[in-house]
Amino acid sequence: MTTDERAVLGELFRFSIVGGIGFVVDAGMLYALLPFCGFYLARVGSILAAASVTWWLNRRFTFEARREMAAHHQWGRFLVVTGIGGLINFSVYSLLVASLPVVAALPIIGVVAGTLTALGWNFTMSRRHVF
Repeated sequence: MTTDERAVLGELFRFSIVGGIGFVVDAGMLYALLPFCGFYLARVGSILAAASVTWWLNRRFTFEARREMAAHHQWGRFLVVTGIGGLINFSVYSLLVASLPVVAALPIIGVVAGTLTALGWNFTMSRRHVF
């Protein structure tokens, strides 16, 4: 394994840890917002909260060695990349909530499915275009 391959695997590992933290924020916010907003608006809020946490952690932890860009520019790029990832995530979640009663009863299943679906996009695009 080359040094570059090891570096990418290390970043993917750290990105996944940060993603796990983001998942907890995402799911926690979803369940906190559900009584007030319903399935879809609560999910938008939970994705925004998770994106904020994961950007900051990825900037400080995952891609710290490549932090040349000003934070506000990086944040804007991150929002675009994770916005597309969020659309992928939200689409999977919405499809499952609307079509499977078990997911409507346990929306965490939809959160997991959406998160895993968007992971590859978010890592690749964050690595190439944000950090």
